[in-house]
Amino acid sequence: ILSKARKTAMRYDLHENLEEVIDWELLLAREREMNEQTLKRIDSLYDEWFELIARKKKGMKLRQTSDRLVVTTAFRGFTRTEKDMEPFDTVFNQIKEFQETQFSDTYNLFFLYRSEYLYRHVSGELDLMYLFLQKTEKLLWANEHYFEARPHVFLISIANKIICELSMKKYAEAIHTLELYEQLVERKKDIGPDVLFHFLSKKFYVFVTVGYFEEAQEVGNQLMG
Repeated sequence: ILSKARKTAMRYDLHENLEEVIDWELLLAREREMNEQTLKRIDSLYDEWFELIARKKKGMKLRQTSDRLVVTTAFRGFTRTEKDMEPFDTVFNQIKEFQETQFSDTYNLFFLYRSEYLYRHVSGELDLMYLFLQKTEKLLWANEHYFEARPHVFLISIANKIICELSMKKYAEAIHTLELYEQLVERKKDIGPDVLFHFLSKKFYVFVTVGYFEEAQEVGNQLMG
């Protein structure tokens, strides 16, 4: 049971659950025969736990900064002057302390990329915003199983990539991103009503924006029905 739980926790970057697994493994180690192998096993597990705590602390600091940037963007809106950018620069300067090479897990890399493309969105650097959205897309599609445990990371990044593509008049790319999203939804079982609503509303938005009004009406009927 612990072996299966460990694999699941590592697969989805569930650090708190992995800590619980390690705690149970230590309990079992102490219940076994007391010898040199037991000492090595205990030291190995604690070393793993210390390393996990350090990675988790660094990841939490990144997430805190990323969330501060999200909230700052939400209540301050778009910028018009250099002075308007000051609150965003203050937060983003903290993001600059982190490098891709510092993180090996998908979840933390998602937050790093999200911070990068949100800042570019505010600063109006759409080309750079699109670059980090593409990196996010590549990261997530290489870890599609995340959609099962952490669907919000897909919903956020797909929605932002579509919005960016429409803003840049990359209409064909926006349609393609939407198609990938639809394929993902169709591949998964037991899609919740919130995920389905998010997909359909985004599909409606894209169709209206690119002028596919008949298709938009069909999606609208699905949303209303």
